[in-house]
Amino acid sequence: MERGLHLATALWLFWDYGGHRREGLSWLERLLAAGEPTDAHLRAEALQEAGFLAWQLGAYELSIEHQRESLTVFRELGDVRSASRCSGS
Repeated sequence: MERGLHLATALWLFWDYGGHRREGLSWLERLLAAGEPTDAHLRAEALQEAGFLAWQLGAYELSIEHQRESLTVFRELGDVRSASRCSGS
């Protein structure tokens, strides 16, 4: 599951620029639902990317939900730089 999250998160530009937003969001959602990864930073990144893709698709409430959860994790980790990129503050 973590390898899948790494891959799906790394492909966010492909999902976005390639016009595959719905597919990317679907992959991220399924992988996030599969369970908590041991790497909290990876989960926060995946949530952030899922939120971005959801926003691009017009799923604003879902986007805000993912961004807020991502922001919470980044703050807990003390990662101010990543937290500043979240839209759900």
